[in-house]
Amino acid sequence: MNHNNFNQFNQFKRNRSYSPETKSDILFLHKQGLSSRRIADDLGVSKSGVNDFLASLGISPKKSNSKQQQGPKVLFIDLETSAALAYCFGRHKVFLQQDNIKTEGGKLLCAGYRWEGQSRSTVLKDYSEVKQQEDYLLCQLMHNLYSKADVVVGHNILGFDHKMLEVRCLANGLPPLPAVKLIDTLQIAKQKFRFPSNKLDALAAYLGIGRKVSHSGIDLWIKTQEGSKEALDDMVEYCKQDVDLLYDVFMHLRGRGLVSGINYANYYNDTVTRCKSCGSKHLIPTGRLVTTPTGRYNELQCQDCEALQRDKKNQLSKEKRSSLTAAV
Repeated sequence: MNHNNFNQFNQFKRNRSYSPETKSDILFLHKQGLSSRRIADDLGVSKSGVNDFLASLGISPKKSNSKQQQGPKVLFIDLETSAALAYCFGRHKVFLQQDNIKTEGGKLLCAGYRWEGQSRSTVLKDYSEVKQQEDYLLCQLMHNLYSKADVVVGHNILGFDHKMLEVRCLANGLPPLPAVKLIDTLQIAKQKFRFPSNKLDALAAYLGIGRKVSHSGIDLWIKTQEGSKEALDDMVEYCKQDVDLLYDVFMHLRGRGLVSGINYANYYNDTVTRCKSCGSKHLIPTGRLVTTPTGRYNELQCQDCEALQRDKKNQLSKEKRSSLTAAV
């Protein structure tokens, strides 16, 4: 879909009546304190349409907050992509050449997301694009979400979701995805724990969070790609549950203080001592000292997420520090 066709298509989407689901999402995001501009960007609709809908219910839209953010903007995502259609002569040790491929897979069928602090996930979809085997609109909407995020979390996001979205943005002529911090719950599970299985469904079951939505397997993808609205609706529910499970699994892992590479305190416009894992101000000393090669520090525990950390005040005297040696 070229840019002119996309603009016409997007204008059509803005002018048509909102679905009950979109209306529900607008109300939900409004109650979360989001401005009309933010709601419009997140849902891929027009700001004026959001304002008109809220006004029809006697609700005054919230204005954008120009103050510096308080905490990182953490985005949780999950993508569902199309399967390839190919010709082959067998099913054992089959390596397909490009000429065997009738229709390449990997296009976005739907994309789920949820911001940290929101109580439920949202799934982006478009029946017309799926039928036309296009994903320009979904890629642009996901690109817009990335541009608002400081951190993007996914299960196997490093191996699949981020790379898949990047290549679809490339194929659709969109700019590279914004540089954001990526956190992969699959990598955390593998590196820091010994779960029976590192699949999202297994992690959620082990932690008592819930289970994935069951579906009919490849038949769901076949019917969706053939244009079945009911099948795409089923896939949307499947994707939505995946995002919610991802969210809860991340919160459990974060509570162990094992999410490295990001310090939540950096995203607050103050000098308050905060938890590096969740940004909470409720830190108390545990009475233990953390020893490093160059010093000893008070251990702290967050009273909200329970993550352990240390302060930065070295308890060793200047004389003791000067007597320490270092490796060559």
